[in-house]
Amino acid sequence: MKGNMLERMALAAVAFLVVALSVLVAGLAFLLGPASQAEASVIDLTGAIGAQGTVHSALFRVDDATEAAGTGVIDAYVQLNPGGSVSVERGINTSGRPSNYGDFDAQTNGIHNYNLQLNQIGLRHAGGVTYVEFLLDINEKENGVASYLSMDAFQVYTSPTASLFSSTFTPAGNELAGTITSLGTLRYNMDADTDSVVLLDSELIASGSGRADMTALIPLSAFSGASATDYVYVYSYFGNEGFDSVNNRNYGSGDGFEEWARPVNPLEPAPEPATLAFLALGGVGLLVRRRRMM
Repeated sequence: MKGNMLERMALAAVAFLVVALSVLVAGLAFLLGPASQAEASVIDLTGAIGAQGTVHSALFRVDDATEAAGTGVIDAYVQLNPGGSVSVERGINTSGRPSNYGDFDAQTNGIHNYNLQLNQIGLRHAGGVTYVEFLLDINEKENGVASYLSMDAFQVYTSPTASLFSSTFTPAGNELAGTITSLGTLRYNMDADTDSVVLLDSELIASGSGRADMTALIPLSAFSGASATDYVYVYSYFGNEGFDSVNNRNYGSGDGFEEWARPVNPLEPAPEPATLAFLALGGVGLLVRRRRMM
């Protein structure tokens, strides 16, 4: 009898603990909210040259050693400029420019908005990782308050098809977190599982055009399975942060164009077809190639 009573008391204690833990977990879930509402990941690159941050394995940094930007030095494959008093800008690079570019703000001429192939982009090594290099040159006002800009979306796609264009997002109308599935295979999305933003200062490297203000480095492994001749489509969105009254900074677009570019003379060559094929096999071939070169 005594043994049965102790057993029942032990079972009751376990049941109580289970209920208490369930209530605690439910309370924490209520306070924290759903995972989809996680706080934004902010990469602040406005502090000093050399500032850097990582979002989903991609490295964003202000690098004074970056190749000088400007006509004849970098090759801009998309320029964004909404014109007027509009403080946000977005668009993609493509040679398939329709007469009506929809809500996008990319230049409609073929000089600074055109098709780009993967083998036309340079590589960069950092920390033992091989990256595909994307240069960003921003042009904002030179008065301190308005020299800033936020990058609120950054996506890279590849496709064997040239001259693709679409402004249709999934989910519909979501230009910040949505994706453009018709552009091909999504290789990188800065907002893949949480809202992310990169804060920039056009005066940190040099005022106006002249140098790339930021370098975005996406691991070459993200392009595994792609052909070196596949076309690369870069979608970006700037200025959504707007005016920061606390720090007296305007992160909206308010002056010249923003442009994504590649160096005319990259520090390292573009990916070879064999390199991408080796990556598709897990990088074994790339390791063998490096050993042979040593």
